[in-house]
Amino acid sequence: MKFILRSLAVFALAISALHATDLSITAASVVPGQRAKYVGGNTLAGVTITAGQLLYLDSTAQTFKLADADASATTANVVGYAANSASAGQYVGVVTEDDDFTVGATLSTSAGIYILSATAGGYSPSAALAPSMYPGVVLIAKSTTKGIFKITRGTVPATSYVLPYGDDVPRFASISRSSRHFISPRRDELELALAA
Repeated sequence: MKFILRSLAVFALAISALHATDLSITAASVVPGQRAKYVGGNTLAGVTITAGQLLYLDSTAQTFKLADADASATTANVVGYAANSASAGQYVGVVTEDDDFTVGATLSTSAGIYILSATAGGYSPSAALAPSMYPGVVLIAKSTTKGIFKITRGTVPATSYVLPYGDDVPRFASISRSSRHFISPRRDELELALAA
């Protein structure tokens, strides 16, 4: 029974990912807040980057590239978002924290937690977290246009968070806005939900 419950939880995560759509960002509408924090020093783009996209640091080339939640642990190590558009070799402003970020997209206030996407540089609703992705919460909506950009990331793919023993199955789509922790339903609650 425990194996079946764990398998159903992983399957539900995969189905959720199919129904979640990445934010559609208009680069010209991306505006960092007045108190945004930037990476200091020489910040060069290693690829073509559009304002608002999520970035990681390629430590070998010492350039910033598009972060990706399911390509590798390295690409999932998001460090910030691009404050401006840039081609490879050009300067890109990299914002690491921003409490008043105008995203350039329409945000949901009812399901306003966004994670690093499996699409390079993108933001996905938290419901899109799939077993192959490295979890990384990057944005919480304040309104339909503004959000708090602060990075909280995991170090292993989401599938690793499924417990190999015990009665609880992690529910990744439910992240508390106040305490920001994973919520695990009790076994009897999960069985009732599955029977419904």
